Amino acid sequence: MGIPWDRATNLPIKAMRPYVSNSWLLRALVGHMQYVSAQIDDWFLMAEADALNHLRVRRYIQAASATILFFDYLLTFDCEYDLIWKSPWNFVKGCFLIARYVPFIDLSVSLYFFQNPATALQTCVSTYSVVGYGFFAGQLIAEFILAYRSWVLYHKSIIVAVLFIIVHVVYVCLLYFYIHIFVKSTIYVPSLRSHFYPCLTPSLGALSNGYIIIMTYELIILTFVAARAMQTFKGGIATRFVRTVFKDGILYYAFLAVLSLIGAISTRTLPQDYGLLTVCPHSVIHAVLSCRVFLKMRREAQVDLDSDSVESSQILSTVIFADP
Repeated sequence: MGIPWDRATNLPIKAMRPYVSNSWLLRALVGHMQYVSAQIDDWFLMAEADALNHLRVRRYIQAASATILFFDYLLTFDCEYDLIWKSPWNFVKGCFLIARYVPFIDLSVSLYFFQNPATALQTCVSTYSVVGYGFFAGQLIAEFILAYRSWVLYHKSIIVAVLFIIVHVVYVCLLYFYIHIFVKSTIYVPSLRSHFYPCLTPSLGALSNGYIIIMTYELIILTFVAARAMQTFKGGIATRFVRTVFKDGILYYAFLAVLSLIGAISTRTLPQDYGLLTVCPHSVIHAVLSCRVFLKMRREAQVDLDSDSVESSQILSTVIFADP
């Protein structure tokens, strides 16, 4: 009678009895490794799909921002040429042009970067520096224009000027502090797949805090404008120009505050590779609204030149560039 053999191991059954327990352990380990491998494959496929979706969303947002910026520029260039470029150079005109054209630089860098992913840490740092500090400069100038315009509503009051200067200085320092942290925390994560975002920043909370600072500043100025509007309309002054100034000021500041709130929330809740997703749309919309309200004020001022309103005469003195 022959000795039974195990076909799987090619060993006698009696001889392999001491190894049965080890064989089951090995089979269990192999089975577990196969399960883990399948889970890793599933995770990688999901991560790659998410990366592709994130890339698609980023490109859509950048394309939408570019469309808004260029379309608004085409719509308002004739007004800008007549009211701004034909006027003599002064400080307010310079601020307007900076606020008008800085978003073009930010958007161009962002579009190039999203189409051509970085290949080194220095490229990531340079890109984030241009976009981050460009965002800071654009916000600073645009907010200054709107704050200056709001100050005029108070007939250039010294007390209001001091309050605005204090608020603006605090705003600039805090915003620069958080933007600087955001830019300096940039890291480079190399990947063989071009659709994986190579530049990340762990300090998205700093960018979110920057949005909160912007929103707080806008709400403060909105409060000043709303308070002045109530005083003005109670006094019976309601020319077309004055109505335009207050209506646009209140609506635009309220919209910008909501936009900053959305930026703060989305920056904290969206995935890491969406770090710059809200920067360009915020810069573009902020610049568009700030420049539009200024151009609209100037256009309405020409229609309302015959008004004897004190409010109109005070505001006209600051927005008419053509007069010496």
